[in-house]
Amino acid sequence: MTWSDEVYRIFGLQPKEFAATYEAFLAAVHPDDRDAVDAAYQGSLREGRDSYEIEHRIIRRDSGEVRTVHEKCEHFRNAAGQVVRSIGMVLDITERKRAEALRQALIEQERLRLGAAVEMASEAVVMADQEGRILYVNAAFEKINRLNKAAAVNRNYFELIAGDAPAAEMRAFVGRGEAWNGHLKLERPGERAVELEVVATPVKEPPGILITERDITQEVVLQEQVRQAQKMEALGTLAGGIAHDFNNILGAITINTELALLDAEEGCPARESLPLILRAAERGKELVKQIVTFSRQREWERSPLRIAPIVQEALQLFRATLPESVAVHETIGAESAAVEAHPAQVHQILSNLCQNASLAMRGKPGRLEVKLDTAYVDAAMAARHSGLKPGPYVRLSVADSGCGMSREVLSRVFEPFFTTRSPGEGSGLGLSVVHGIVKSYGGAITAYSEVGKGSTFSVFLPLLPEDSRLPEKMSAPSAETGTERILLVDDDPVQLKSLARMLEKLGYKVTARASGQTAATAFKRNPNAFDLVVTDQTMPRMSGLELAKSLVQIQPDIPIILNTGFSERVNGESVGKDGIRAFIMKPFTARELSGLIRRVIKGGAGSRGGA
Repeated sequence: MTWSDEVYRIFGLQPKEFAATYEAFLAAVHPDDRDAVDAAYQGSLREGRDSYEIEHRIIRRDSGEVRTVHEKCEHFRNAAGQVVRSIGMVLDITERKRAEALRQALIEQERLRLGAAVEMASEAVVMADQEGRILYVNAAFEKINRLNKAAAVNRNYFELIAGDAPAAEMRAFVGRGEAWNGHLKLERPGERAVELEVVATPVKEPPGILITERDITQEVVLQEQVRQAQKMEALGTLAGGIAHDFNNILGAITINTELALLDAEEGCPARESLPLILRAAERGKELVKQIVTFSRQREWERSPLRIAPIVQEALQLFRATLPESVAVHETIGAESAAVEAHPAQVHQILSNLCQNASLAMRGKPGRLEVKLDTAYVDAAMAARHSGLKPGPYVRLSVADSGCGMSREVLSRVFEPFFTTRSPGEGSGLGLSVVHGIVKSYGGAITAYSEVGKGSTFSVFLPLLPEDSRLPEKMSAPSAETGTERILLVDDDPVQLKSLARMLEKLGYKVTARASGQTAATAFKRNPNAFDLVVTDQTMPRMSGLELAKSLVQIQPDIPIILNTGFSERVNGESVGKDGIRAFIMKPFTARELSGLIRRVIKGGAGSRGGA
């Protein structure tokens, strides 16, 4: 065996200290690799191959350093096929192998970093095979889909999202090798639906599908809230216009009914019917106020009120919406009990609870019970229910014989947008709205339910002390009379004629004008001819405020009463500006307007009338 100088250098040997034999060569090979090297050499001879190649380690004689070499050997044979000579080449590849190892380590490190990033990502990441069988999911998938990794792996992703229309479209796209992105709605029985933004991308190496999911539930909720706010803004504008016109109509009804009452003789049958018209007009007035307040999302003004009549009225209205299969049973006690609330919100509380009860019966025959009584909450009960404090309460209970709720559903029943019903059967806001109203009143709401037996919701509202309750209603004083000269301005001819007749009936001398311009002209012609001006606010070309400004420039001390069916610009704060001594909302009664006129005439600047 003959070795070149380079081989001696690679093995760390001197020519004189090394016998160039095959055995000496094997002795220089790393002990763990000798059998493999010898097997490669002997195998090539035994199998009649002309060459072999192998990578193995050696141990340098001079330094003991382990090096890696690439060995290649070629055999030369005679005519009989016997090996007569072998030529081997040895190449030191230690640095190359180290570089490859470093590169692999860097690749593995990058892979680990990428894996950690995927695992920590806020978006769900799913790796599936071509058929949709899940191979891997990250931590975010568990949170978003409410399904742990062990349960998800090996399940078919398309089966998990089955039932949502876009799911079939996604499957068709990835089946054709095309990427897909869109929205999916993930629904689980008894849980809040999750809105997802999903991207599914076919992968070639290895073949499969990469899926990412982003939870956009909150974004969808915010978008819905923006849309709702825009609808409410449009509704507010519409409600304002309706309120103005409707209040003018109610004003004419109220005034003319009162005039008819004044003309009707004692014993006339009309004297029994006309007060009913006045009460209906008053109810219409309150209804308009509720519509405007609700549509403008204003704070509800609370005041002490007897709750029993409000509950009875709300229940009477709700009965008409119930199916005949639902039997309503009411037990209304606590007739003199008072709470600090707003009638419209009491209506809303009862309406939402009754609607929830009705839907729970799912169109089947059932029983709905409404009960109003008083209850004393002791320390033990207060400790069991957050928001309750020991003391006296008014308790409003609504019970149904519907499907009932599980403990898990019951624990989430007051969450906004939580619902177990099908799309179109409810927004999931009703009970959360009730909870918000009751909490703002310093009260609490409790819920009890059994699956298959029904549910009971109880609202506790703080009972007002006896000394702060509403006084018994006294008979309203009659309209006050006078002899002053009044300039009356209104662009509605029915309203103008009705008001003029009413004021004249009370003894006043009335000059009626149908516009701000004609009223201003009459006043300029003879300012001393008038003791008081009563003007509508919303009129074409010249509003009531603009008329008031022009009149006080002529006669600064002229008292002016401003009235309106509805206006964003005018409210009680307008009193005291530009000669406005008082402000009253339509519709008003003869008693309300005449009382206000007397206060203004007597110098009661800053008076506010009406509601």
